[in-house]
Amino acid sequence: MATLAQIEELETRRAKIAQAISKAKKSLHGQEKAAETHVKAAIGGAVLALIHESKCPAGFDAVILARADHGVQKQGLGREKFEVLKKRFKKTEEQK
Repeated sequence: MATLAQIEELETRRAKIAQAISKAKKSLHGQEKAAETHVKAAIGGAVLALIHESKCPAGFDAVILARADHGVQKQGLGREKFEVLKKRFKKTEEQK
């Protein structure tokens, strides 16, 4: 038969386990987000390299930049960097 002390000890262990599970889930979530960001950056880098090297069909770079435009923040540093990128590819396109 369980005593009150045993029950309290089990409750304490349960709380510690729940806390450890929560911490592990948060850590895993952070790792998953970092991995997703890494994959997106790698794909984006590959697309930018293809556009820069002119290995895409004509007009493909404009389609990619137009689609990306919807996902870039409307104002702030991200938008500023994207506008510089668009201008750089526009100049490259004009030189062709």
